[in-house]
Amino acid sequence: MLRNLAAAAQGPQRFFLRFPFIEKGLTILKPRHLIFLLCLCCILTGCSLLPPEPTIRNTPLIQDQELPTYDLVQVTRGNLRLEHTIGVEYISTKTKSLRFSVADVPFADIYVKKGDTVKAGQLLAQLDMQGYDIQLAEYELELQSLELDLTALEENRALALARKHLQLAGRPDAEITEACNQIHAQYDRQKQTLLDEKYILQMQHQQCKEQVEQRKLFAPMDGIVSFAVAMEYGMVSKTTSDVVRIKDPSVAAFRANTRQWHAFQPGDTFSIQYYTSSLQPDGTIQSLLNSLDAVVVTETQLGLNETSKEDGFEARVYLQPADPSLEISEGQPYFISLLESSREDVLILPRKAVFYADQQPIVYCLDENNMRYYKYVELGLVTNEFVEIVSGLAEGDYVIQ
Repeated sequence: MLRNLAAAAQGPQRFFLRFPFIEKGLTILKPRHLIFLLCLCCILTGCSLLPPEPTIRNTPLIQDQELPTYDLVQVTRGNLRLEHTIGVEYISTKTKSLRFSVADVPFADIYVKKGDTVKAGQLLAQLDMQGYDIQLAEYELELQSLELDLTALEENRALALARKHLQLAGRPDAEITEACNQIHAQYDRQKQTLLDEKYILQMQHQQCKEQVEQRKLFAPMDGIVSFAVAMEYGMVSKTTSDVVRIKDPSVAAFRANTRQWHAFQPGDTFSIQYYTSSLQPDGTIQSLLNSLDAVVVTETQLGLNETSKEDGFEARVYLQPADPSLEISEGQPYFISLLESSREDVLILPRKAVFYADQQPIVYCLDENNMRYYKYVELGLVTNEFVEIVSGLAEGDYVIQ
């Protein structure tokens, strides 16, 4: 039977040679019979296309898994200090910012620069007058001329009255009074005309004067120029930009912006530190740390408006030197080392060894099988580098960092 199937698989000619009666019978087969035979041939032919059996590979050797390694740190005892370094600047607390009240007017000149000493009323900067200064001078001349006309009018009135009295000498008083009243009426009309002209001219003069004044900046007080804009070609005025700032060096204080503002209470004394450099005989430069005492003052004491302060946000604090005779440079960097809290002989860990789960502090430890697990701990004082361990660990314990 297998040989017959193999013959069928090798082709229809050999198949029919081995079974000739089938070839004869094909002539009387119906189409559905032929279709069945063709499917059978295909099935028999497909038997030779089955894939070969897979080769069984050798079972690989199982190697031991390497255990992870961790960096460990030990719980020790030590002292902690929570300090803040607060930058401080020495400034004049009485300053004036000057800017023009008209915009888009070309600059004429700026007469001061940073560091200049100025006096109250001194001209500091000026815009292009655009003809207002000439017009103002003309108005002033016209006003002077009107004042002369009014003076002359009153003199002429007096002369006219004196002449009338001479002409009517010996006449009844009523006649003289009537004549004088007519003279007064005549001169009153002329005076009113001159006064009307003067009023209009004064209004024009005032408007023109305001235009001129808006184009000039004067020093409001004695002081030092702390800022002056640089003069450039084509520069025009802006109502939102300072042109010159003046400070009064006689009213100065230390100022700091800090979130630890609540630690600075009025009357408290702090040590303000700064570095100075000196050239040594061997040519090297040595830096020296210096300090001076300063007392906390309120903004009201300095003539400033009190500002609101909120926890968690920076606020300004002011201090004045305890020794007012000290010569202090405004450009010198100053700082205050503020000790907020400290702990002595407590359990400590590096801050990077503490993690958080659901906002609770935890540390990772290793068991006897070198498997990692975590423990909750209670923290005390936290500094930039270390934390205080209140509970959860003992001295000598190791944790993963």
